[in-house]
Amino acid sequence: MKKFRLIHQNSNLEAPDGRSDIGRSIDCYLVLNDASVSRVHATIVNKDGKLFIEDRGSRNGCSVNGDRVKGTRELADGDSITIGHQTIRVVSIERNFEADRTMGLLKCPNCNAWMANVDEKCPECGYTSEDIEASDSRATFQVDTGQFRRQEVGGKAQQPHMMIAGLIRKAISMDRFEETERLIGNLMESTIRKETAGGEIPDDEIHQVTLSIAELAQATSNPKHISKLFSFHAARGKLMPRESLDTLYDLVQKVGYRSCPDMSTYLSLMSKMQGTFSPGEKFIHRRLEGLVRLCS
Repeated sequence: MKKFRLIHQNSNLEAPDGRSDIGRSIDCYLVLNDASVSRVHATIVNKDGKLFIEDRGSRNGCSVNGDRVKGTRELADGDSITIGHQTIRVVSIERNFEADRTMGLLKCPNCNAWMANVDEKCPECGYTSEDIEASDSRATFQVDTGQFRRQEVGGKAQQPHMMIAGLIRKAISMDRFEETERLIGNLMESTIRKETAGGEIPDDEIHQVTLSIAELAQATSNPKHISKLFSFHAARGKLMPRESLDTLYDLVQKVGYRSCPDMSTYLSLMSKMQGTFSPGEKFIHRRLEGLVRLCS
């Protein structure tokens, strides 16, 4: 069974099963910040091992490899989708294929755009892969490989979590909030995939997700990001680290967060598991209940 990736600028997203919208609306799976893009411009359909794109009657339409899409069109590995002024590339792999070769991202040294490490040239500026020293780990990080290798940066081993965290801080400082959301989304997805596969991720790396979301929530004064954090921990099916709760207590008061379905769902899930908690975990659970009361 194949799985498909959608690569747009710095994002490297897996196309989920079923229908996924692309457009300018924040409710879309892939959000394109482009005035020439309709709120819901197109839909990606992942069904029975095949990927399709469906134009949603958008004003400017969309094209694949330069050909205008009429109705629905099947997509293949390497196809280039153009929506407005944005380009989305399709990468497909077999589920047992070596993930690193397809899912790794390279930073173009010429324009700083993200590109797949199988691309022959940067899709933004045309810089060729022959000019990129792929062995230079300072220019790369791996996402969604399920392996989380340590990489050498400046002579010191650094986890991909921390490397991405540095990119997130830089994006926030430049007010590139859409890029920040995508980076955080990749970080959360990678974490969930690793833990689902039975891997262990240290609490300090889990806490880094909280810190990244806290920075974004404060920079945008938007509490929706906190809700995503509760959804993330619910998907993990585990208690968040104590340090994350401490951060949240401070954050919800600064941003003005109120209890929401995502928070309630997470608390309900943890309440069902409290019989298995250690004394330390029971303390965290009580603190979580206190946080919910604070936000009510």
